[in-house]
Amino acid sequence: MKKHLIITILVLALVCLVPKVGQASPRLTDQQVGVLVGFKLYPTWVRQQTEQGALVYGVVKPEDRVPAKVAGDSYLIADGDTDGPILYYQVTANNRQVVVESASHRNGHLVTTKLKLKQLVRQVYHTRAQRKAVDDAVSALRTE
Repeated sequence: MKKHLIITILVLALVCLVPKVGQASPRLTDQQVGVLVGFKLYPTWVRQQTEQGALVYGVVKPEDRVPAKVAGDSYLIADGDTDGPILYYQVTANNRQVVVESASHRNGHLVTTKLKLKQLVRQVYHTRAQRKAVDDAVSALRTE
């Protein structure tokens, strides 16, 4: 009897600890999504700009002089960095994908990348160290 009780308790504990297949991604702020995209596409740049306190988050306003394709998108840039990327991004309506338009300051040509949000979280926000790095970068963001 005692053996069965112990086994039952262990099984219940494991069921509670193991993530379920198809489990939803954690709820993320727009800033967290931007930093995840940055870490996925330009990890060194994000780390450097975060350390310098130069990483800037914003949302494109109607009066901003940007390509029409990114109107209303969120963005990450680095203040004073004329060599780094400009990352425009938007989470799709179904919260499954992030559409990223990236450009360099030099040529301004937009390159489109589509990232699955769930996969992005698994790759860049999975371990304790990754979550800390992302959350620290988000905390250090400046806003426009």
